[in-house]
Amino acid sequence: MDRLWAGISKFSTTTYVMIDAQRNVSNTSNHENKIRAAFIVAQDFLRSTTDVNQSHSSRPLHIHRRLRSWRFENPALQANDRFMQAVIFCGIQGSGKSTFFRQRYFDTHVRINMDMLRTRHREGLILGACIDGKTAFVVDNTNPTAADRARYIAPAMDAGFTVIGYYFACNLPEAIRRNASRQGVASIPVAGVAGTYKRLQIPSLAEGFDELWYVRNQPDGTFSVEAWRESPPVTKAEGTTDEIR
Repeated sequence: MDRLWAGISKFSTTTYVMIDAQRNVSNTSNHENKIRAAFIVAQDFLRSTTDVNQSHSSRPLHIHRRLRSWRFENPALQANDRFMQAVIFCGIQGSGKSTFFRQRYFDTHVRINMDMLRTRHREGLILGACIDGKTAFVVDNTNPTAADRARYIAPAMDAGFTVIGYYFACNLPEAIRRNASRQGVASIPVAGVAGTYKRLQIPSLAEGFDELWYVRNQPDGTFSVEAWRESPPVTKAEGTTDEIR
């Protein structure tokens, strides 16, 4: 705990605020409640010292990560961890994202999907409800750019969620073929799929992810999920296989 406070003190010029907070927390009789209270104080401090107009890349990422590492190391703070997951998908149309959601997260996480919600206003309402209610959610959108992903990463980080990313590898011809088998509004024009592929930026842990995973489609309709690597960098369509349902 002392290392946490020291790190935050270096980050802020208002050190006395944290010292007072720590003193108040230290008066708490129950050790587990003390840890929880200290974590909440630290989170509130981060929110109060972060300009809401800052770009995500300029936020104090190392302090956020230190807070989450501290939470993982303390059993008293882990009771709600399985509920506080923000899972963010990244991949072009036809790469298997929705199938993966049904297989892995359907029973445990709220699905946030623009095909269903249609507007950013509705999406924001659902996202805000999940964050306020500390409820696990999956963003099942293409999220091709870092800016798209930051829309969800920043508020999830601020609320203390564990942020997990999945990158779905898929080359353009495969995606177009799978997309063509869809019916009705689920089928996206070829130009739309190609446009998403052109804008696709490979995600990075530096964006704020606590975990990042690389997903490959398998011929039998299942998925292989591999640990992320930053070097050598992952390519857009690396390691794709045959059709999935």
